[in-house]
Amino acid sequence: MRKILVSMYLLVFGLCLVGCQTIVEYASLSSITKDEDFTSAYLSSVNGDAQVLPVDFDDLKEKEFYKNIMNSSAKPTDVLPEVVPSYSLIICSDKNSLQVDDLGNLYATYKEKWYLIQCSKDDFNSLKDYLFLNNEETYKLTIKNETDYELIGIKSEYKDGEEVEVKMFYEDCVLTMVFLDGEFLGELNGHNSIKFNMPAKDSTLMISYSDELITVIHPENNSLYSF
Repeated sequence: MRKILVSMYLLVFGLCLVGCQTIVEYASLSSITKDEDFTSAYLSSVNGDAQVLPVDFDDLKEKEFYKNIMNSSAKPTDVLPEVVPSYSLIICSDKNSLQVDDLGNLYATYKEKWYLIQCSKDDFNSLKDYLFLNNEETYKLTIKNETDYELIGIKSEYKDGEEVEVKMFYEDCVLTMVFLDGEFLGELNGHNSIKFNMPAKDSTLMISYSDELITVIHPENNSLYSF
């Protein structure tokens, strides 16, 4: 009888051990950095390439996904995935910085300690979308207008691949020639427009009455070329 009771006790005890899981709660990222008054942020790398792309931290810190990430559990870790970060976000105070890396999951380093941020997939994706949609590099478009007419709606900077529309409204029976970095794009007649996609470099747009010799100063290196 005693053997039966002991066996039952051991069986019940074993089932309890199997059924129980150890629950470990980790501190949130915001509590780990609670004494920091973060005031600015920037991207220091994108896909392994060194970058210095500013981030509007005043706007970022008000986003719900950012608040959720900062309030997510941060699990201390000494092992990182052997991958190149999709991006590295640096969040700065006057004294320290918090680095957040996309290594397939979000990892953070603060005061030389690494953490796995256990945030939701939605917040992870929202942060990535926000950083890349708001930090595409822009390129300068230098405009050299040698005509008597004003360009309408043109900007001085565009993103790579962004559509640029060149147009001028006038009633004179005159054709004006449009060139981008020395390449002839077409003619304006006062009613039409010419569109092109901004190249991934600083460029010069020239509008002239003539298709003869035109000298362009290239904005990247101040070099001269003619056509």
